[in-house]
Amino acid sequence: MATYESLSSHDVYFKRELINIEIFKIMARMVNEPKTSVLTKYHPIGLDINNNELKSDALQYEVCLYSLSSINKETDIELTLYILKDLADRQYLAALRSLGLLYLYGEIVKKDLDLALMWFKKGEQSGSVECFFELAQIYDQGLGVPIDQNLAGHYYQKSAEAGDFRGQHHMGLRLILGDPVKDDAKAFGWFLKAAEQNFGPAQYVTAVLYETGTGTKKDIREAARRFEQLAEGGLLEAQLRLTSLCVMNPDIPTWTAKALKWAEIAASSGSSEAQNTLGKIYALGLGVPADPFKAMELFKQSAEQGYGLAMLNLLYIYRHGFSGLDPDPDQVVSWVMKGYELGYPPLKYVLGLLYREGTVLEKNEEQARRIFSEFSDSDRASIQRLLASIMKEFAFSKPDPIFNNFIKEG
Repeated sequence: MATYESLSSHDVYFKRELINIEIFKIMARMVNEPKTSVLTKYHPIGLDINNNELKSDALQYEVCLYSLSSINKETDIELTLYILKDLADRQYLAALRSLGLLYLYGEIVKKDLDLALMWFKKGEQSGSVECFFELAQIYDQGLGVPIDQNLAGHYYQKSAEAGDFRGQHHMGLRLILGDPVKDDAKAFGWFLKAAEQNFGPAQYVTAVLYETGTGTKKDIREAARRFEQLAEGGLLEAQLRLTSLCVMNPDIPTWTAKALKWAEIAASSGSSEAQNTLGKIYALGLGVPADPFKAMELFKQSAEQGYGLAMLNLLYIYRHGFSGLDPDPDQVVSWVMKGYELGYPPLKYVLGLLYREGTVLEKNEEQARRIFSEFSDSDRASIQRLLASIMKEFAFSKPDPIFNNFIKEG
């Protein structure tokens, strides 16, 4: 419609009524959109278009959102932009941000980073907290402007101090990563503020910080409580973290049962990490009768998805046998080779150890040295700790010369 912008400034009333009529038409299409929040308050049937509620800024803005997201392709973009700009001119803060986002992403209108910056700046001048955060993102990522971490930090802090959970979360990230300075205690404070506003990423990070004692006093029970809240909401990462925390602390009452519950839930979704953890629970009998055959089935499911720790568990069990399971040298070679092909560092190093040993593989010192040369001292130390932890977990009755000697080298 070319009429909106071309109307004379003297025709303000006519503009308003024209807009109201178009809003009414859009609302009439919303009857079959039960998820649209407008419907719960305004029903288009019998609605008087001269009603003051129809002319309210909030209603006009919500109708714009519906129009922009409408799947029936009847959206009038020009009308919608006109309404948004009209609202923005009257400093309706949400409209200022929406215009900035429209031009920033260019999904509905032509992308224009200069216009995006202009609308966000107008939002800042009008006191839009959300525009503070958008400006931080623009300078942080260099969207149409040179990257400027000082300005990004300024706007993140401004956003955080104004109560925007996104700004609070980003301030936490910057401080925990040392950008520009590291301060774990302040980082924890910002994450906690964002978490208290039910911002999922901040809730997860806060739980991790309680678990590790970073920036706050270590409190694994509080960490578990927070992980469980997120796990109940279906967050796989929280389910995995909670399972691991409970497995590592089986002496705490009810935690072995909790570990089993969440490992089974996460494993049922196909998580290779959860399948491996559940295998460990059945292998070691943590809160359930030990079942090495079920454990092996779970380890294989996980390993077949390429999960390195599951391959290591299979390697050790096939090398030594375990709870009625016989050793199988061919399977040892098979899983080491699979791990090597996938580039999993611990199994690459184990392949070097097997070449040096010369039992399940033909002895090849040169190949072993070539593999070992790919690893730094810190890499070797990490692999030694990992192998030692697996040997301790499964408590193999027979010592393993090559692995024990390698671990002792550290």
